[in-house]
Amino acid sequence: MVKHHKYNHIDWNVLKWSSPLIIIGSILGCFTMTVVSSQLVIYVFSLATLILAIRSTQKLISNTQQNNTNRDLGWSFRYIGCFLLGLISTLSGSASFVVPYYEIIGLNIKKSIGTTTVVVWLYSVFVLIFMVSLGLNKNNLPPGNIGFLNYNYLWLFIIPTIPGALLGTKLANTLPERKLRIAFTVLLYF
Repeated sequence: MVKHHKYNHIDWNVLKWSSPLIIIGSILGCFTMTVVSSQLVIYVFSLATLILAIRSTQKLISNTQQNNTNRDLGWSFRYIGCFLLGLISTLSGSASFVVPYYEIIGLNIKKSIGTTTVVVWLYSVFVLIFMVSLGLNKNNLPPGNIGFLNYNYLWLFIIPTIPGALLGTKLANTLPERKLRIAFTVLLYF
């Protein structure tokens, strides 16, 4: 986050109005996660990510340039969209939908990635708290759980995330926007 700020890749104004709504959606995602089938979530996330990757590929092929000013798409798109992003991101465990959303509202890819990094950090803290709280009184949870959080798996995800985030920040700063968009699209397919 600090490096994204240093490189001026965070739109703090967009973050101010979008992050509270994404966090509220994430909290609802925590509750939803406890009642929805894991298999259904996997299928929906996989299909949605594939559609997003295909759309991103089409934009690359057509070489469409985004208007990089904050566009007025109406309050419903902005606010309901952010709420749904939080819900989807929590259910899927991925923020891959946030970057294209920020691009649609007018941020360039670099600012979209930087702003997404901050919002993901913010909602992750809330998701962590809620998943622990929701599962505290549950029985028959696997060893290594505190509520619905398995701290053994948490470490498996955190350890590679730190160098990955540093590398991603460096790439976001050094790659030209087209190459960065190609890298993001490849990551979606992966």
